[in-house]
Amino acid sequence: MPAAWRVQMKTSNAIARFFICFALVLIAIMFFVSNATGTAVPKSYRLIHTFTGGSDGSLPTDIPVLDAAGNLYGTSDGGCGNVFKFTRRPDGSWVQTVLYSFDCSAAGPYGGVVFGRDGSLYGTTTNGGTFGQGVVYKVSPNSDGSWSYRVPYNFGAAANDGINSYSGLIFDKAGNL
Repeated sequence: MPAAWRVQMKTSNAIARFFICFALVLIAIMFFVSNATGTAVPKSYRLIHTFTGGSDGSLPTDIPVLDAAGNLYGTSDGGCGNVFKFTRRPDGSWVQTVLYSFDCSAAGPYGGVVFGRDGSLYGTTTNGGTFGQGVVYKVSPNSDGSWSYRVPYNFGAAANDGINSYSGLIFDKAGNL
């Protein structure tokens, strides 16, 4: 075997060993960091609700959000879609409350919800609104325990504002969506 090939093989083996060691170190770091921060995958889970496709909705979208009291809020897209809340009972079971049911002309709340500073939930739809291109919606709690729906923005109003949103919203530090 020519000497040039032996040098090339030694270099290739050294590079391969480096990347294997590097990958193993990364895996070890991820394991220790996830265990130290408590973000490891849980060893078990408990089902709290099975969506039936009726008034409770179906096809939940995105990750639910928690409020300070431990209630879960989210959206489902099945049927016409809804915004829901799950409240934990003292016995450990959960009860669902539908906060708002979309009419089918504005269906498609795919992106979940986010809490505003005012305690309202904000989200987007893929359709409906003034221009049929989707909306930013706001669902707000009322003093009597009911919730109100409002549309602060209709997509399609400007050429570059986006349409048919499939994503959720975020707030910046100043409180802008």
